[in-house]
Amino acid sequence: MEDKRCCGREVCIINAQGICWCGQKWDGERMILAKPDKSKKIESEKKRISKNKELINSFYTLNLGVSNSKLSNILSSEIF
Repeated sequence: MEDKRCCGREVCIINAQGICWCGQKWDGERMILAKPDKSKKIESEKKRISKNKELINSFYTLNLGVSNSKLSNILSSEIF
């Protein structure tokens, strides 16, 4: 049986929420690109920033001998 929600390539696998495996979503009339989940992007960005702070911490500690308390002040400044 042909699904009317198929985009025409005949490879659609659409779940109960109307989302296809390719990322498109049924809007009631046609398949459209689904909006990205912003919460996942925010969490990913927080992890990236945390990792960057860890790398900076290691660099300053190993190469410049900066103390952890001074480094904490640097990393908590508004530039990060």
